[in-house]
Amino acid sequence: MSRRAERRDRSTAGEVPVVTEGLTKRFGGLTALDGVDIEVRDDEIVGLIGPNGSGKTTLFDCVTGAYTPDEGTVFLYGEEITGLSENRVAQRGLVRMFQQTRVYGGMTVAENLLVAAPSESLLRPPSTATREEADRLLEYVDLAGLAEVEAGRLSFGQQKLVEFAMALMADPDVLLMDEPAGGINPSMINRMLDYIRDVNDDDVTVFLIEHDMDFVMNVADRIYVLAHGERIAEGTPEEIQTNERVLDAYLGRE
Repeated sequence: MSRRAERRDRSTAGEVPVVTEGLTKRFGGLTALDGVDIEVRDDEIVGLIGPNGSGKTTLFDCVTGAYTPDEGTVFLYGEEITGLSENRVAQRGLVRMFQQTRVYGGMTVAENLLVAAPSESLLRPPSTATREEADRLLEYVDLAGLAEVEAGRLSFGQQKLVEFAMALMADPDVLLMDEPAGGINPSMINRMLDYIRDVNDDDVTVFLIEHDMDFVMNVADRIYVLAHGERIAEGTPEEIQTNERVLDAYLGRE
């Protein structure tokens, strides 16, 4: 059964893509996350916001396997994945993009996409189907003309698009994006909004961290808010914008 067919079956069965229960992470005397519960439902775009140091990236790190939580549980489509390695989590369909792009600078743009394909081995040439998918995605993000350029020579915004295309090469069920609008110009921000909506329309659930309030309010179906490692609010963009506790947190009164 294909990944897409499995995704449809799990959705029909009512399984939720990402759930955390009581997620807690400490670093020495600092509690970065304190009993955080979140639920990212099928085919949603969910935003995660909060002041600097509120625990947003730590939550992503615990969900994706970069950190093992001290307490709590992470579920992916009803299967516990707490403490699994990042590679094993990605193999189960949860793929992450980072705030600072992680491309292979010494490899060409096309090569970056080819190594991101989950079905390929570095010990043999990529299949025709993989090459065709890489070509399609480079055309989609308007980088086809730069396919043979080393990724490290591209601008930050272009590298962000390469990383986005690499994430799609992995055929994700759930895509985690850390600051997709960060460090890019207004024109590319609008393109990124369209790309996120496109992949979501293609049955990919999206969970994103973002500081650009206009961006997250425009793209998210629901938003979670963290402050001091605790979840302080959850709701639609309209509800979050009028939530007094959220306003207090951003104004420093929390």
